[in-house]
Amino acid sequence: MSEIVRLTPCEIALMHDPKDTKYWRPLIERRKAAYLWGQKRFVVPRLCDEVWGDGKLLLAISPIMYRPQYFVARIDSSWETDNWEELAPGQPDDWLWDIEDAIADEYLEWPWAERYGLRWSDDDDAELNSRIDWSDGCEWWERKWPGE
Repeated sequence: MSEIVRLTPCEIALMHDPKDTKYWRPLIERRKAAYLWGQKRFVVPRLCDEVWGDGKLLLAISPIMYRPQYFVARIDSSWETDNWEELAPGQPDDWLWDIEDAIADEYLEWPWAERYGLRWSDDDDAELNSRIDWSDGCEWWERKWPGE
């Protein structure tokens, strides 16, 4: 007699190739509640097209000035996302700039520019600019896959 195996929605979703952007984009780019300094806001995360390594680890990354809005990158599951694990391989210093550059190349104009991303830029003679600004740094965290 065979046993019935029941899978969670996350297990079913993860049977899909993590590199399949067409499949993952509508599942990740959904409106959701986010909090910054205790204030509730609704955000729509943006999925980066580029995939690093096996792409099995979701990384949320947000330029400091534009929180709580954020991007989602698919990175190698062996990479260390903790800044304080100095001896672990795949430190954020090894890959963070590559992800920032890929996001800046893909999203030439900040996806939320009209509402969140407009800033005054000294580089542009104080004209309004909607380019992504990483100059104040960023925060990142591991994000759950849809259904987890």
